[in-house]
Amino acid sequence: MTTFFGLCNSAGVASGSASDNNGGSGVSVWNNQAVISFTCPGSGSQTINEISSDLHLSSGSANVRCAVYSNDGSTLIAQGTGAVALSGASDAWQGHIGQANITPNPATLTGGTKYVLVASASGGSGTTATDHADSTSNSLIFDSTDRTGGYSGALPAGTTGNPLWPVRVGLIDAGGDVLMAQVLM
Repeated sequence: MTTFFGLCNSAGVASGSASDNNGGSGVSVWNNQAVISFTCPGSGSQTINEISSDLHLSSGSANVRCAVYSNDGSTLIAQGTGAVALSGASDAWQGHIGQANITPNPATLTGGTKYVLVASASGGSGTTATDHADSTSNSLIFDSTDRTGGYSGALPAGTTGNPLWPVRVGLIDAGGDVLMAQVLM
């Protein structure tokens, strides 16, 4: 059984309608938990098997790497094992699909606990974009740091703004059911 939560419809499709892009510089964006917080569904320990963001490539080339942090942004819980090249001119869930593509392996979250989800896009020649962002005022925190080489330490204070890019986390519970925890970033 698949379960979706966050800023999406019941089928798990990103429901935001704002467009956003980042071109020529690295950027990391995450949900401002004071405005939009995301709670892991279910209860007990859940194994992560996906962390992805609904993005597309407008031009050139760019990479994405996603991560999960504690609700206060102080502790890195999981991240993709490496940067993933973005492709396609239309939004698609791109990132770290499959437990083997997430570190640590296994990485677990606790049902009922709130988390911060992060997407980082590389700069250079590419323009990273999404048509499914959320435009709630101050929904995101960002900084101009390319973390596609890897996340470490706490998230910085950053700058508040909007729109928030869509990011989702897929979970497998102890019974083997697949749960999808989806949020927009």
